[in-house]
Amino acid sequence: MDGARIMNASVALNVKPSDLLRDCDTVNICFSKGLACPVGSLVAGTDAFVARVRRIRKALGGGMRQVGVLAAAGIVALKTIVPRLHEDHEHAQILARGVDLKGNPSILLDLDSVQTNMVIYDFPTDALQPSTFCKRLQEVTPQELEDLDEAIIVKMLPITTTKARAVFHNDVGREDVQAAVKKISYVVEQLCKN
Repeated sequence: MDGARIMNASVALNVKPSDLLRDCDTVNICFSKGLACPVGSLVAGTDAFVARVRRIRKALGGGMRQVGVLAAAGIVALKTIVPRLHEDHEHAQILARGVDLKGNPSILLDLDSVQTNMVIYDFPTDALQPSTFCKRLQEVTPQELEDLDEAIIVKMLPITTTKARAVFHNDVGREDVQAAVKKISYVVEQLCKN
């Protein structure tokens, strides 16, 4: 199982990770995706599988020295970050519900699809491209600064030619989310004028 975001799924479903993974032979959990670790993953499986993974990792030059500090970050993440993942999910909901897209044919959002820490916007027409939208979110024009009375930059990623994704994590607080709602609403109004 690719468990890169298994902890987010566990929190969203209110189901223990062990229950989600009970029918899987192996799992890989990434500690840098949403768990605030700089690097690191955990691989779990049978003794034979783990031995094979270690051998292949070493053969490919993936061995590291002094990884205790990385393991410590993983332990801290499991103890302190996982219990607060629900906040990231709440932030995604605030953003999704805070930007009014009703009647806007250029940008769509399925509110029911926002279940964890990600918000995925759909750009169904050629009127606005995700790359243009994301680039504009990182710019602050003089008029915008005057209108909003603050410089707000939102980092969002175009993930396909028709979709852009916002991902919430430990370093994004409630005030940041409110600022993002303000900025995205402004940019949507600017870019989607009829």
